[in-house]
Amino acid sequence: MLAKVIDFQDDYCLCQYQDYDDHRRYGYLNSMEIDDIRMPVQDKVSIGDELEIEEMYETHGDIILTSKGIYGKDFSERSRKYDKFDPVKGKVIKKTLKGGIIKLDNGLAGYVPGHFEVGDKILGSVRKMSEGNELVLLVYEALLNEMIEER
Repeated sequence: MLAKVIDFQDDYCLCQYQDYDDHRRYGYLNSMEIDDIRMPVQDKVSIGDELEIEEMYETHGDIILTSKGIYGKDFSERSRKYDKFDPVKGKVIKKTLKGGIIKLDNGLAGYVPGHFEVGDKILGSVRKMSEGNELVLLVYEALLNEMIEER
């Protein structure tokens, strides 16, 4: 189902969607249910964004949603797409003290060591999976610019 982000509350975004019976419903989507990247929900989505979601459960009259369920329920299922040395490209969405976090397919987060700025487009390769941190650890290969990526 598609849900539209309509408001924020703590680490949740409030979403409006049509259920399978065509009723308008509202539900809460936790930041970590969007993807594995640990950052505030407002940095991941904006009001008006549409997300593919599933209902997880209802508690005290509130419906809790997930978008990770679309990709697979846990990190090991979602990370099966990647093997060691596979090339990946993405945009740095969060700067850390010793590297950057990039968003990968299937709601996965990738960590690449180095000095990057938010918005840098990089090419890397998979080094290993960090199941405890739910991160794909990458090796930096190259910084991409717009002209190379468009070809």
